[in-house]
Amino acid sequence: MIRKEYQKVPSLSILGVLFVVIRFQGIFTQCTAPTQCIKDLHHVCNGEHSFLYCNKPGDIPVEGNLYCPQGSYCVHSPEICSTREPPACESKCSICDKGKNIACISKTQFAFCLRDEVNYSLNRTCPKNQVCALGINGICSNSNMYLCEKDKPEKPTPPTNLPSKDEVIKRCNAAQKIGKFATNDCKKYIYCFIRAGGFSGNVYPCPGDTLFNCKTQQCDTICNNSCPERV
Repeated sequence: MIRKEYQKVPSLSILGVLFVVIRFQGIFTQCTAPTQCIKDLHHVCNGEHSFLYCNKPGDIPVEGNLYCPQGSYCVHSPEICSTREPPACESKCSICDKGKNIACISKTQFAFCLRDEVNYSLNRTCPKNQVCALGINGICSNSNMYLCEKDKPEKPTPPTNLPSKDEVIKRCNAAQKIGKFATNDCKKYIYCFIRAGGFSGNVYPCPGDTLFNCKTQQCDTICNNSCPERV
């Protein structure tokens, strides 16, 4: 279901007719704090699921994040949100950096990790006008290259029995396809994409008691056990 803020965006079908966009599937860039919208588009992605809106194509963005519907990603094309393409940029919210044992939990906040798990009670805020970047010069930076696009930290429901990153990549290489694929229990799905010329992927648990429906490509209340495409 689309969040209320998304209703501010003008008719996507009209935009789709007006613009021709060259798409580069699977090319990831780190999410940034953009200063202007994409040329010929009324938006710019600032996270995997979030974007900023502009009154005119290529203009300065209006303040305030807008969000894609559940199960879709922000893309730099007229449709804005897509279930068929990889996100325009990669966000790393609440992912522990093994070298620093720290994870960015919002644009300006970070938390320490214990045994590769984020300890949200051990959190800190970056100095004024700095963002959490986990770069070579330290945890925080005054650049616009943040790792997490969230304005406020959001503690996720702890996932259970998730396959390792190596196992996910192995499954995506075996599938040789871009897209979302249900796991055997339907309580999670693996999103496969191309990075650096090879297949990679991430695993996502479905929230609450929902299950992944491979026909709708979203987490809902139905698990289609007849779906042949699984990884």
